[in-house]
Amino acid sequence: MPDGKCVQLEVEEPPKDAGSGCIKIRYIQIVLLFFLLVIMLNMRLCLSIGIVAMTTNGTSSNPDVPYYKWDNSNIILSSFYWSYAVLQFVAGNFIHKFGTKKILFVATFMNALSSALIPVTAQHVGANGVMALRVVQGLFQGFLLPCMNGVLGRWLPPHELSSWSSVVFAGYQVGAILSSVITGYLSASLWGWPAAFYLFALLGFVWCIFWVIFSAETPAAHSSISTEERKYIEHSLGQQNDHLLDKKSIPWMAIMRSVPYWAVIIAAVGESWTTTFLTAELPSYLSYAVGLNIKDSSLFTAAPTVGALIGSLLYSPIAGYTIRKGWITTRSSRRIFQGFSMFSVSIGFLSLSYVEDRVLIAVLLIVSYTASSAVTSGHIVNLIDLSPRYAAILSGISNGIGQLIAIFAPILVHFIVVDEGNRFSWRYTFFLSAIIGSAATIVFIVFCSAERQWWDDVDKIKMERKTKEDKSNQGESNPGFEENDVAC
Repeated sequence: MPDGKCVQLEVEEPPKDAGSGCIKIRYIQIVLLFFLLVIMLNMRLCLSIGIVAMTTNGTSSNPDVPYYKWDNSNIILSSFYWSYAVLQFVAGNFIHKFGTKKILFVATFMNALSSALIPVTAQHVGANGVMALRVVQGLFQGFLLPCMNGVLGRWLPPHELSSWSSVVFAGYQVGAILSSVITGYLSASLWGWPAAFYLFALLGFVWCIFWVIFSAETPAAHSSISTEERKYIEHSLGQQNDHLLDKKSIPWMAIMRSVPYWAVIIAAVGESWTTTFLTAELPSYLSYAVGLNIKDSSLFTAAPTVGALIGSLLYSPIAGYTIRKGWITTRSSRRIFQGFSMFSVSIGFLSLSYVEDRVLIAVLLIVSYTASSAVTSGHIVNLIDLSPRYAAILSGISNGIGQLIAIFAPILVHFIVVDEGNRFSWRYTFFLSAIIGSAATIVFIVFCSAERQWWDDVDKIKMERKTKEDKSNQGESNPGFEENDVAC
């Protein structure tokens, strides 16, 4: 120390984000993820519309477009979910080992390839060949949600998570709307139904090219990111020393003992159950019990999905704004939006079982669908609150359990509703779904947390412990120097 005086050590302040004139690389990742969801949902749902044209003569204005006399359309449609639900449990492990960039590229490429092969396979192999390709698509789309959470957990600072996650997950609704419109238009055109599968496959291949060029596993691995933005993201997420960590270890015991994570799992079960019931059984209820042909009315097919899209673009920015302003805590925000979403859907279920008027049914559907998208700001984004590093693994497990249990919703309806025209028996299923959704939400509200869990830093803790052990093995330091250091 010069002149016997203590030198004031400078403390590094949190870095500031890059200027407004700079293109944020993290926002490019958001745009890529949004279009990925749109494309993947198109490839997932186009068969629901396309199967009608594939099995009906004269749908296209071109008489040369083939059609097939298949009598197992429902089985073909369900084949996608045979592999989709099961893979959720192990998707996080693959992502943790190989990374989100590689997994999303392979998943999208395989879905695009399968989509391109469906018209040829249908002609030369038949329905079994189409089902095999749909199983492949479901298998690789099982990586989708875990990868989404993994990328968001690595790229978004906590105060931006609520706002920008809404942009990404809006791709679900946009994809659902575009799939219905585009597939229906192409199926009736001169190109016929094969054009829809080829178009979505082409979009998938193009997306893969953009993903390879503009994406990276982490901010530190991106070649074009500014130093300011990289430090800003890393500091906000505590990733400064991630390149030194051994990321092969997963704290399974700590994760399984985490009460806030179990609250998310239970919330995922409730949300998956109500969503599956709403999408799978509502058309049958409205057709047989109410006497309404929902397929003939665009109001009952498009309006609820548009409402969900509008809601998804509103809720998350509101959540993010109120958290940034300090009006509510992050935990309170997650509880409020989860409760608003699921309690509104439950009330909608109970009301639908009594209402017969078409206008009121349309209003209830729009309100229920619009409210349901608020769940994105609830338990779905809460996974990243708990553990940005292991968000992909947590998402795979919770969504897998939710999807697996939700499979029993249609089965339960099969045993309870013996006569599909009996509204009284249908009412039992609506009440049961409302109870499951509400009970799961109450558990989440009571036991959820927005604090980053200690086990998310388990590798860093191990590294720091090893560093201390290495220092202790090098011998004791001179107490005189330690006293001088403290004095400074």
